[in-house]
Amino acid sequence: MSKSFILELPLQVTPESQRELLIRLDAARYLYNACLSEALERLQRVRESKLWQKALKQSKSTQRNALFKQALAYPKYSEYALHTFAVQTKNACWIVEHLDVHVCQKIATRVFDAVEQYRWGHRGKPRFKGKGWLSSVEGKSNETGIRWREGQVHWKGLVLPALLDSKDKYGVQAHGLSCQTKYVRLLKRQVKGETCWYAQLVQEGIPLIKEKNLSPAHDVGLDVGPSSIAVVGKEDAFLTALCVELEPLYEEIGKLQKQIDRSRRAMNPANYTREGTIRKGIPLRWECSERYRRLKSKLQEYHRVMSTTRKRLHGELSNE
Repeated sequence: MSKSFILELPLQVTPESQRELLIRLDAARYLYNACLSEALERLQRVRESKLWQKALKQSKSTQRNALFKQALAYPKYSEYALHTFAVQTKNACWIVEHLDVHVCQKIATRVFDAVEQYRWGHRGKPRFKGKGWLSSVEGKSNETGIRWREGQVHWKGLVLPALLDSKDKYGVQAHGLSCQTKYVRLLKRQVKGETCWYAQLVQEGIPLIKEKNLSPAHDVGLDVGPSSIAVVGKEDAFLTALCVELEPLYEEIGKLQKQIDRSRRAMNPANYTREGTIRKGIPLRWECSERYRRLKSKLQEYHRVMSTTRKRLHGELSNE
């Protein structure tokens, strides 16, 4: 595969376009959950099959690997089989009006990769997406589906202009736009309580490196600790703390979490026992006040600010 990098651009979205985008994200969430349920069911059938159980009892060998492959093929546990399921599911319900084939196939690929990580024991069991949890969709190429054309994102009747930097002091954006676009990803973020939309263009090639950040010809040694980093080169050496400028908001976050918990308890007293724990054994319905939503939005903003600042400081240290 050729090298690639991401060029992220903010989008100008009207209220009508935002409403349609939110509907399409919700449709993608429903399809994601359907694919995840199907993939986990097929994986369970694989593990319960006689071929799989027989392979587990054998020592590592070519014959054992062949049995595993046969077991995986029996319930059609594969990425392309899940592609077929995703498209069939989309065509059989209301989702067909909002999502194209390529987006559905990428959703199926995303699910299959998560289930494969779970099958190999590299991560826990994938979770189903609740309302508002899915924040991005992407296409497979720039030819159909979600496309980038002359400063705009086109997707099934939607036209979303990008907010380009008119100054572009270092020419980073111009370099990114001059490269060929492999595919486009649409991303939703909450910034200061507002919903913002971005286009992530996956471009072919390598990103532009500013002249001041060009790497020296000689090697540089790094010793990274939990809270500090030591750097040794031919011309210079230094020891510095990691993200020393980051202002932790843990005290403010703790206060907000307590306020959120009090608000939730006040609105849902029947969902708690006398000891103050959440009732178990029965489905619970939760009521959320407007104050609760405001506090949740504020807490989300605190986490976003810390994450963005940390990422910026890491980038500055890497450049240095």
